[in-house]
Amino acid sequence: MRFQKSLVSIGIAGALALGMSSHAYAGVYAGSRLDIQGLNISFTAPGGIEPGAVTGYTFVSAANATLNGASGNQNSECGTVAGPACSNVAPVLQATANAPGGAPVRSAGDFTFFGPGVNQTYSNSASQIGDATLSTGNPTNATQISEVEIAGTGTGNSDTKVTSTTAFNFVFTVGTDNATFDISFFANPNLFSSVNTPGLISDAAQSSVSVSFNLSGSHNTQVSWAPNGAVGGVPVSDCDSSAGLTCTEVSDTQSLNLTRILGPGNPNSNGYSDTRTGGVDAGLTYFEFKVEGLLAGTYSLGLTATTAAEAQQITVPEPGIVSLMGIGLIGMGYVGRRKSMESALSA
Repeated sequence: MRFQKSLVSIGIAGALALGMSSHAYAGVYAGSRLDIQGLNISFTAPGGIEPGAVTGYTFVSAANATLNGASGNQNSECGTVAGPACSNVAPVLQATANAPGGAPVRSAGDFTFFGPGVNQTYSNSASQIGDATLSTGNPTNATQISEVEIAGTGTGNSDTKVTSTTAFNFVFTVGTDNATFDISFFANPNLFSSVNTPGLISDAAQSSVSVSFNLSGSHNTQVSWAPNGAVGGVPVSDCDSSAGLTCTEVSDTQSLNLTRILGPGNPNSNGYSDTRTGGVDAGLTYFEFKVEGLLAGTYSLGLTATTAAEAQQITVPEPGIVSLMGIGLIGMGYVGRRKSMESALSA
């Protein structure tokens, strides 16, 4: 009888030992970063350059991060339309968020990728308007990052969402009909998702980036542009024909509106314009879009750029562990039945 109990103990101990010593690192990761440099907005009119067109502006920088239900966030705003006056030295505006309980922790102004790493669990994001023509006199640039990693072995459940948003809003007045409005800038998006967790049973990682421009105002003007990496792509713009506008996509060199989703798999990865995928980072490339035929009036231009990352890890015991535990349970059942038989015989 003692011998049988020992067999059961060995079976259970073996199963637990295998579970604890299985994989040194099992993780799910998602990261997204966007860099915009040299943003230039210009106005031209039949009689020459439109003087003093921009009458007001607002900058917003926001960062949010959540890890297992615990959140961190920071929102900053400045300008002449809303919020306090913007700083006239770089950085004009910044926000950084770190979810409680995660490590490593991101510092303000740090836009490096931490992962994927070894045994790291964290969620953080940051956004920053470095320079801005209207407050520092230098070309406008903005950088933002969202990153999350869930590491661990055995059974776990973690669901993390990270977003980072930078928004510009300009109000301007055109004093002459048939004016031209032009937007140009350089941008570099980076996306990467990876999974290295055996037994994963749910969607694992998702990274995304989104950039859109929206122009509205007098004469029912409505124009939008979301760069998708191809000149003449659909949709290029949404111009109100009643305003008599002509919209031209001059340069669209990378998609600034995309998502990389990675489901169960081990190991597996998916990315865009990122050297960690084994590919090539295209770096900063040129974008330009213009609207011709604007009539005299007041208009508003909104630019919203968002990076986002999500990671979820739900695992189940590996087949070997399940088999050994099953053997242990069968043994326990056998011991129980043997005890019952002995009790019956002794009665």
